[in-house]
Amino acid sequence: MQNTKLIIVFTLLALALTACGGAPVALPSTYPDAAVQVEVIALNHAPIRSAVEEVEALAAEYGEKVGYTRYDFDTDVGVAFAEKYGIDGHTPIAIYINGEDEFEIDGVATKFYSFPQDGGTGIVASGTWTMDDLRTVLDQELK
Repeated sequence: MQNTKLIIVFTLLALALTACGGAPVALPSTYPDAAVQVEVIALNHAPIRSAVEEVEALAAEYGEKVGYTRYDFDTDVGVAFAEKYGIDGHTPIAIYINGEDEFEIDGVATKFYSFPQDGGTGIVASGTWTMDDLRTVLDQELK
């Protein structure tokens, strides 16, 4: 019985740490030699994590053709990445594909900044991009 209580306490502690940002804060590139590189910088807390996980899953669909790297704003590496691209302020998520964050899709400039469309919160508005836009750009970059 004592062991069961201990396991429950540790499980709850682990869940609490994950919810508060205790999850991994940076991932090395999945395929650093891939021709297309997706770099994501984000705040490491809910509800942003779900958008980041969607981007990560989409990049993974391409296998070795697309490299994926995630940066956390709250790390030194993340701060350096943000400075490199001139990102400041309270940015939930920014996505760079081969070093660019804005692309033309069907004649419309699309910037991969902030939440995807309809993914914003009461505090932070949605961006102008969708996961389909991201897939379109990845497909374009692979051609």
